[in-house]
Amino acid sequence: MHEIHEAPYPIYALYDWRPSESDMLSKLFLSMKGTAGKNRWQSFASNFLGKRLAQPMWEDRPVRIVPAPSSTGRKDHAYFWAESLADTLQGEFANCLVKRAPKHQRGASRDQRRRLRLNVSENYSDLSNDWSSCLWIFADDILTTGATAHAAYEALGSPPHFEVWVLGRRSLSCGASIDLL
Repeated sequence: MHEIHEAPYPIYALYDWRPSESDMLSKLFLSMKGTAGKNRWQSFASNFLGKRLAQPMWEDRPVRIVPAPSSTGRKDHAYFWAESLADTLQGEFANCLVKRAPKHQRGASRDQRRRLRLNVSENYSDLSNDWSSCLWIFADDILTTGATAHAAYEALGSPPHFEVWVLGRRSLSCGASIDLL
């Protein structure tokens, strides 16, 4: 597991992924896209949490796990990752974020990704309950530039206890240092 620095919150990744150097991880991540890998997410969540829980974490706080919103509004890989983490950790699953302008980020430039903005869904009214004492965990499958994670952090009001948990960090793209946990 890797911890990624240079953000106002910790970011944890299970894998460091270099697409041009790691064909096996590339195939794995591709197979997990959409709904095809739904059943496999539970295994990855258990593996991730086994390593994450071995590290210092939070005091006795309620935990809310928030998936990266899909462009289509449907359940996708990030949804299943967050749901599996919430089930394994027994935290609250909070599917509360929506993109302001639905658009796929694949192929977008760094500058285009930085302009991504998220909102809290009008259907989610539980944001203020325990907001400052709760640990907010943003879950996504792959961290590329960190723009989606930062947009989530801002949309949630920059909570004082916020972490990003991803299955893989795409190397050489966000410029952050990685420490083995």
